[in-house]
Amino acid sequence: MKVALITDGISPFVIGGMQKHSAFLAKYLTLGGCEVTLYHCVYNQEIPTKKEVNNAIFDDSTELYDVIGLQFPKSLRFPLHYLFNSYKYSKLIFNLIESELDKFDFIYAKGFSAWKILKENKDIKNLTPIGVNFHGMNMFLPSDEIKQKLYKPILKKYVKKNMSMADYVFSYGGKVTNTINEAGIDYNKIIEIPTGIDLSWVVNKEKLVINDKLKFLFIGRNDPLKGLDIIFRYLKNNELNDCEFHFVGPIKKNVISNNIKYFGEVKSFAEMTKIIDCCDVLIVPSYSEGMPNVILEAMSRGLIILATNVGAISTMVSSTNGILIDYADYALFSESISKILNSNHDSLLNKKKYSINKVVDYFVWDRIIVKLLNKLNVAVKNHNV
Repeated sequence: MKVALITDGISPFVIGGMQKHSAFLAKYLTLGGCEVTLYHCVYNQEIPTKKEVNNAIFDDSTELYDVIGLQFPKSLRFPLHYLFNSYKYSKLIFNLIESELDKFDFIYAKGFSAWKILKENKDIKNLTPIGVNFHGMNMFLPSDEIKQKLYKPILKKYVKKNMSMADYVFSYGGKVTNTINEAGIDYNKIIEIPTGIDLSWVVNKEKLVINDKLKFLFIGRNDPLKGLDIIFRYLKNNELNDCEFHFVGPIKKNVISNNIKYFGEVKSFAEMTKIIDCCDVLIVPSYSEGMPNVILEAMSRGLIILATNVGAISTMVSSTNGILIDYADYALFSESISKILNSNHDSLLNKKKYSINKVVDYFVWDRIIVKLLNKLNVAVKNHNV
């Protein structure tokens, strides 16, 4: 199968969950036998060469069929400037791909990257099926932030427009599928495929331990949607005599204590896994999410997960490997922390082991790519009928 993968960045050249997912897609579609042409961009940096991209994605001499890199458009900053520049980026993509659209069997587009193709080329679109992936659908979820309340209706309008013009919409499952359907997309247009993790992340569950002083870990950016306000409220209101809290990411040091550690941004795989391996519980009290890679990364290293039931998180987290709280709330978060602190050693160790079992059984890319290819083949076959 010949696949065009269009994305607004690819890891490690652009940091983010969508970009990491794009790198895995490019890798495993290729390993699954597809000819993958990657269209990607960078932001205010030198465009990596085809060789550099291939070396970052693959561990051996395997290569993508082709790699086309672009600079993401820049403009003055104004409300929704990213939306404006995303459309400009989709125009750049369209200009490059227009004459070659019919050579692809499937076009997989992230975010708004196929906007121009969908908008202006309906006849061509009918020749090649196009699937779009907006990941967490955060713009359709409630928010208390004034800025978010002002911008979300506009974002929702254009996300709906892109999804309605596409042949298929990808979902991670869980509540994400319901959100897409409620946005007006028929279930038969939705392709459910979870994200995954490379098997190299998975550790031997027989070597897992529980720290005498439990260590809770947050990994992420300083984003109001991540629930950091809930975490820091807890830290301000509670003594941390029997636990520690560790933070990875560009997080402001709002609370200082001997039992709180801030690592800043960590880009090294070795350093990141070392930090995760020293901890017991990953905390994700987010107000909205898609299907965070960080949860699978932590599960693969044997961590217990405390997370909010948003997006597709319920597909990864249950009482067997953690605690799933109904919504982002300080009282529910505090209660869950206390429950973990009061759990016995064997109960915690079993949850850690189950995290690894669940990753290996359902979320390694070797399994996911087989499901994805099966669904893409069905989509292509149905489109050509």
